[in-house]
Amino acid sequence: MKTLRDLIIEFIDQDDDAKAWGSDPDEFESVDADCHPMSTRFRDFLIRNHRDARLVELECSSPIDTMVGPYHAVVETDGLCVDWTARQFYNVLNFRLAYDEIPCPLIFVAGGPYPLPDIIISEEA
Repeated sequence: MKTLRDLIIEFIDQDDDAKAWGSDPDEFESVDADCHPMSTRFRDFLIRNHRDARLVELECSSPIDTMVGPYHAVVETDGLCVDWTARQFYNVLNFRLAYDEIPCPLIFVAGGPYPLPDIIISEEA
């Protein structure tokens, strides 16, 4: 069975938006790279590769919700969450990391705290 790491690498090879999120933001050109379509495509990719996966919507804090919407979508698989679009938060509120200092994808323990401060309130049930 392929590891999650192997599947992430394979997905990057096949998905132009996944490649774009990992690239320089000045070169980022995508029509369908928001969190919901990215997460949906990755979830479907995992399912096609015989992995249990589900879309999870995380509730955004204020004023993040006015910038990106009330929810942020990630994929849960094997007790981990995979967030392809976390880099969109690189310069908000008091959080000041450079774009390339945020891993792409950002991976964290499902049900645990979101790794970037002041962004997510909670998982939506």
